[in-house]
Amino acid sequence: MLTPPSDTSRDASPYRFSTPEGLRNLRGILRPLLPFDPHDYQLEGVAKSLDGIDLLAVLATGSGKTAFFTMYILALQALIKNPHLCTPPKKNIPDDPCLIMCFPTISLEEEMSTTFSNLGISALVINSRTSTDAHKHGGNIWTSAYSGYAVLLLSPEMLSTKGFQSLVESSAFSRRICGFGVDEVHLLKSWGAQFRPCFQQLGYVLARLPSRTALILCTASLAAGTDTAEICRFFGLKHGAFHFLRRSNLRPNIRIIFRTLTAGLGGSVFPDLAWTVKSGRKTLIYCPTINLGSRVIKYLHRLLPPTTNTRAFVRRYNSLNWPEYNAETLRLFSESTGPSRCSIVISTDTLMVGVNLPRVEDVVTLVLPESVDEQCQKLGRLNRDGTIKDARGIVYVTKTEVKHAHAVIEGKKVTENGKRVPAKMGLDMARMILAPCKAAEQNRLYDNPPSDPSCSCETCSRRPRPPTPLACKCSGCVPEDGQLQPTRMKKRAPAPKGTKLSKSMVLVGKARLCALRENLYTAAPALEASLFPAVLYLPDPVITSILESFKTLHTQQDLAHLIAGNPYVERQCNKIWEVIVELRSVFETMAKDEDRERAIHNLLIDDERVGEEPDADGDKINSENETEMSQELRPRPERPILNAIENTSRGDQGWAMNSLARGVGCETLMQEQRASPEVVRQLVSVPKAVQRASPEVVQRASPEVVQRASPEAVPRASLEALETFVANDVFRAGLRHER
Repeated sequence: MLTPPSDTSRDASPYRFSTPEGLRNLRGILRPLLPFDPHDYQLEGVAKSLDGIDLLAVLATGSGKTAFFTMYILALQALIKNPHLCTPPKKNIPDDPCLIMCFPTISLEEEMSTTFSNLGISALVINSRTSTDAHKHGGNIWTSAYSGYAVLLLSPEMLSTKGFQSLVESSAFSRRICGFGVDEVHLLKSWGAQFRPCFQQLGYVLARLPSRTALILCTASLAAGTDTAEICRFFGLKHGAFHFLRRSNLRPNIRIIFRTLTAGLGGSVFPDLAWTVKSGRKTLIYCPTINLGSRVIKYLHRLLPPTTNTRAFVRRYNSLNWPEYNAETLRLFSESTGPSRCSIVISTDTLMVGVNLPRVEDVVTLVLPESVDEQCQKLGRLNRDGTIKDARGIVYVTKTEVKHAHAVIEGKKVTENGKRVPAKMGLDMARMILAPCKAAEQNRLYDNPPSDPSCSCETCSRRPRPPTPLACKCSGCVPEDGQLQPTRMKKRAPAPKGTKLSKSMVLVGKARLCALRENLYTAAPALEASLFPAVLYLPDPVITSILESFKTLHTQQDLAHLIAGNPYVERQCNKIWEVIVELRSVFETMAKDEDRERAIHNLLIDDERVGEEPDADGDKINSENETEMSQELRPRPERPILNAIENTSRGDQGWAMNSLARGVGCETLMQEQRASPEVVRQLVSVPKAVQRASPEVVQRASPEVVQRASPEAVPRASLEALETFVANDVFRAGLRHER
């Protein structure tokens, strides 16, 4: 949302850069000084600053907010060298302009110093470290700031020092001040009210600066409504007296994922992070405390192979490290190849804002952020160059936090173990956790425009910004388990008895349908496949529904009715039906085999019950009294097991005998003395069956039966091999286990 140009300007010059002609002139001035062609919105913001109008810009991370500062000082320096670049010339431009900037972290100050130096702009970093270093060498860093530097990069703590007060009160330096810039201005609300009250000094600095000073405020996460109004009030920005540049801060090339923690964070084992070691992706893991980060890095080191350079593969970044170590960590993390390449960085919030890290594929927030602003900033480290197609921002939440989110939204008391606890979660964060679409909730919170105006610069003409996907890929819309939220399958009634597939059939059917899904994804158009995951073409709930209703799908129309509502699945109806027809023949063969095994299993149970004690009603159990068994399958009492084998077709005799032998063993040989030599030989030749028999069973067996067995099989039943099975009657236990 763009505020119309304001007439309130501190510049008395009649020339305005905030006009179509002025913007073209400004592009011509800056293009030779930059390694890129500026974006239209960057020129718009710089033009307002040159015209003496305060600027508040809210843009997505990685969209070039730093250019508002660099291009502003470059334009001023160019106008000083050649005042006739605009006609009439601009007034109130200092001869040696100096821009004062405030950054929230030391690492960001150091990175911005490098950025300014690369553009030929002299910059001086003033913070607790540089001030201490200068004092050790007998100098005063504030003395160096009076001249020779076009940009001063300060930390908020320096604004309340006597050195800064003396600097701005100096008339010589005061004449040089041209602007005051604040990056990540949203932290004034969060950090300033909590652990860094020095941020509260930012608003008072303006009272010490000349009236011509241009105010430049930038951030990627300033929520609409109360938060924006509070920042404007703090800096004295009134409606119509400043330029508000708001573009969408949603990054369509990032997938937002919310995961539930399965283990606590108080110990030394973190199974939820084990995947980061095996993924082979550049991963940045945020831990709020150095203690937690140290325990995480020790755990990940234990998971690495012995040949891995653990000190390089996983490194930590925090404010207690030596600056040289942190710089080395960022250098190794930026490398894409090499034996010393760093793949995982464990960091505190020090790397949350402003740092530009190339090709970060995964950002993991191990502890739930306190606000959506913090979440946006952390996920903003992802895919800064836009070359990664599957960048993921993963936020871990606990089940308790989900319950708290419900309580916050419903306005109920937040309780733990039956006791009321203070509500630490804000309403915005609670809504984000429970939002069915994370991207839509972010658009609502930040009042993002539906689409940003197109850009005419060379960069966007050569590499246009990727269009907003037709379907969102966040974990709310496309859960990681494969369920599609917008096309959620309706719960079906349980399948009637007798229409369900067996467990083995379900496994076979699921594997075949998953293979079909991969084939559909491979055959999809390249652009579509780069935007959507494979699960979109045949989600797991759809596969489950097909297998549950498999025996009721008689025609292709039945299938079409079942999968109705998902356009990506509907268009694959013909191919899915072909797989169903294929599975029918497979399931018929499996059903016949399962029927045979079931019949043999019942016979084994009947054989074991022959000769047992009477049941509770006093009736003796034997095979002759089983009137429910069909005449076809009921064996003769004198040889029930071998009768079943002989009734089996000749082609399946080997399968039947092996199945029987696994559970029967030599006891069967004792009972089946009339078996033919071929049957006895095959039963005895199964080592597993013979070894389960006790020596008493072998000794009681008829000599005629043992003699009929093959010479190779008899030694396998030697007493030496069977002595260990006597004490606990392992044969009977093994038989029950097999069944």
